[in-house]
Amino acid sequence: MALLEGFVKALSGSDLTITRACGPEYCLSLDGSNLKVGDKITFGVRPELIQTTNTEGSPFKVRLDVSEHLGADTYCHVRHRTAKR
Repeated sequence: MALLEGFVKALSGSDLTITRACGPEYCLSLDGSNLKVGDKITFGVRPELIQTTNTEGSPFKVRLDVSEHLGADTYCHVRHRTAKR
């Protein structure tokens, strides 16, 4: 699981909007009743659930640097446009 840090940007019923320092925002269907706007959080992303899409369909835009095929698994090393080289 990839762990990402971010901040709570907005809360609305069962929706939670998270923003990351590098720019992307994510709207998640989660119970944020114990959070408030501005809270720093860490959330997990399961790599096996990530799907490719067109650039308009996702706030998470990255460039693929390396793709490693290792048996049954493929590891993709990506870089966000704000990442340091």
